[in-house]
Amino acid sequence: MYEVAELAKTDETQLEAFLSHFAVIKKLCDNFEEAHFDILSVIESDQEEQEDIIREQFDNIYFTIVQLRDSSGNFQSFRALIDSGSQAHFITERAASRLGVGCTPTSRRVRGLGQSSSAVTGTIRLEVGAHGKSLLHVDALTLPTICGKMPTTRIDKSSWHHLQGLQLADPECHKPGPIDLLLGAEVFASLLLPGNIRGDSKQPSALNSVFGWLLLGGVGGKEEEIQSFFVKNDDQLNADIKRLWELEAFDTPKRLSLEDERCEEIFASQYSRESTGGYIVSLPFKTKEKVETFPGSREIALRCFHTIERKLVKNSDLYQQYSDFMRDYLDAGHMSLVPIYDLRKGKYYIPHHCVLRPDSATTKLRVVYNASSKDAKGISLNDTLLIGPKLQSNIVEILLNFRTHFVVFTADMRQMYRMISIHNDDRDYQRIFWRFNPDEPVQEYQLNTVTYGVSSAPFLACRTIKQLIADEGSAFPLASKVLSSDLYIDDIVTGCDTLETALQAKSEVIDLLRRGKFELRKWASNSPKLLADLPPEHCLTAPVTLDIKENPTLKVLGLKWDPLRDCFFFAVTPQVQKCTKRNILSELARIYDPLGFLSPLTIIAKILVQRLWILGVGWDEEPPEDIVNFWYRYFDELPLLRSLQIPRCVTVKRIQSCEIHGFSDSSETGYGAVIYLRTIDADENIQVFFVCSKGRVAPTKSTSLPRLELCAAVLLADLLKLSVWYATLIRSVQSQAVSGLLHGGDEIDVIEND
Repeated sequence: MYEVAELAKTDETQLEAFLSHFAVIKKLCDNFEEAHFDILSVIESDQEEQEDIIREQFDNIYFTIVQLRDSSGNFQSFRALIDSGSQAHFITERAASRLGVGCTPTSRRVRGLGQSSSAVTGTIRLEVGAHGKSLLHVDALTLPTICGKMPTTRIDKSSWHHLQGLQLADPECHKPGPIDLLLGAEVFASLLLPGNIRGDSKQPSALNSVFGWLLLGGVGGKEEEIQSFFVKNDDQLNADIKRLWELEAFDTPKRLSLEDERCEEIFASQYSRESTGGYIVSLPFKTKEKVETFPGSREIALRCFHTIERKLVKNSDLYQQYSDFMRDYLDAGHMSLVPIYDLRKGKYYIPHHCVLRPDSATTKLRVVYNASSKDAKGISLNDTLLIGPKLQSNIVEILLNFRTHFVVFTADMRQMYRMISIHNDDRDYQRIFWRFNPDEPVQEYQLNTVTYGVSSAPFLACRTIKQLIADEGSAFPLASKVLSSDLYIDDIVTGCDTLETALQAKSEVIDLLRRGKFELRKWASNSPKLLADLPPEHCLTAPVTLDIKENPTLKVLGLKWDPLRDCFFFAVTPQVQKCTKRNILSELARIYDPLGFLSPLTIIAKILVQRLWILGVGWDEEPPEDIVNFWYRYFDELPLLRSLQIPRCVTVKRIQSCEIHGFSDSSETGYGAVIYLRTIDADENIQVFFVCSKGRVAPTKSTSLPRLELCAAVLLADLLKLSVWYATLIRSVQSQAVSGLLHGGDEIDVIEND
């Protein structure tokens, strides 16, 4: 016994010594890492506010002239880009043809060039040179085109005095021109030479290379000119434009794909519950064998952290908000410090940044985690996860239901994602870097809950609510109905016919969600009595924004509901900018009008967008004068929408009968449909309510007017089918006939329904 005790004591002493030395080593490593970034930040500059040019070299694309050896053994010159973020090399079919070098056919596709995937027509072995000397060999993929002309507009270089006498890698880099070659990250480091020259905020900086001096950064000139030398893919703008049209589309039931079925199977077989009632879920990986590691993700996340920290240090208020958000994450147990013995063992490290939401009633800043960040192999965590089927209800149907109740309320689930835990085995895929003080070592944390920015997060959150209904809903019938049909992600938008029923529904919703460890905040109602027993700090007095959560951009026109006046209205915040295709699309794409209250306005805007595409106007070009004049007139009239108020409730008490009236019509430029509800009460009072509408632009291909009329009729039929909510009204009409009238052009069809 004595020997065993002594041995255990010895082992314990050795362990303490090891951990002590480990802590010292960790501190030395952290100090070295900090010193490394500090050295980079002051190379050839002692001004803290200057961006580090060495760090930026990893995040930019550079112009250069590259020589390639042709089939005759001679070097030919081509205009090229060096992309430090690309995982492959590319050459255009035109350039490959000039070289006359053999090309191996292939059927591969690549993503990331342009707005969609591109077909690869072949692979080719290239001998790259400079100044008549061979440098290296690369295997390049052959594409029809790599990108458009670069830069997109001519740049004024008269202010580049600091670059006088330098041999630029591309002397014509200030002129728009075609790109024939793209060299990726594989060869980037081997092409650099010592030396860099900084410019000010409106001048490019220069980085030395085997091809000559590469330029990056600001380029000065007029405001309408290109302001940088790196290619920018407007993902958010493209998503907004797509959404502008998607709001006019109808959701149709879809069969689950094999991937969706697998995602459902993973959830159902692996979820569990904590003793507190909260749910634990697993990340739904596409393959049964999880990806063991994402090489390079740690270094990328660390570099991104230093980038965001430098910006935060320059803005103390923003830094404080960011720190408060992370402190709340830590204190709530939603993230935890990685133990010393487990450092650097994460399987995937997530970069993060912040999104400001000045109009939010609670959190003005949200930290967003970028699980789409690629590792050294060009793979991200999101690439390996199943997204899962769309489980959230259609926002249009929710709003239509919302209009049928006399007493309504809205509420928001507080930190919905963060109330759902991630299985311990998967938390190594959710590591991040953070520190609350720049003078402290960078700390490694793991996120313990469903994380915003991970592709499977919406499915996991919505599926958990459905599981909660299945597990506990039998005791709460009203709450189960509300959460099944009137919940959009984390927003409850619902109501009842009487205050008593609404109070019961509210109580049930609170109790049911509490069993899953969810909590409701941001309560609002058209009946103050419904909110009387809730803490004042949990209730909203300002109008409620009825908007989808995927797009954090502030809307020019955002649909809102005023609970005091019980009406819808639009918040109008126009942002006057120079009239270019980019600015026009950016502003129009922010119009949020799910029920079509503004269809007469939005259809004109869509026709304008269509015309910009037909004319082939460049992103930063000024459109023709007539479009410019229309655009400014459009902006001048937008403030008039502030006076527009649409009643929320579309039914009346003591109703005797109601009629659904649908109208459709078309023209050569567009077509549309609209639905009205006509009610008659017991006192023979007649009221007509605008319900919803849709408007669509006519196809660019010449189409006959009768065919467009038919398109409008089909649109109306779809709109009526979407409006199944009016069956609620029919059920409330005791022994009364309800008429549905369809109006198409000059013809009227009447359908009687009992």
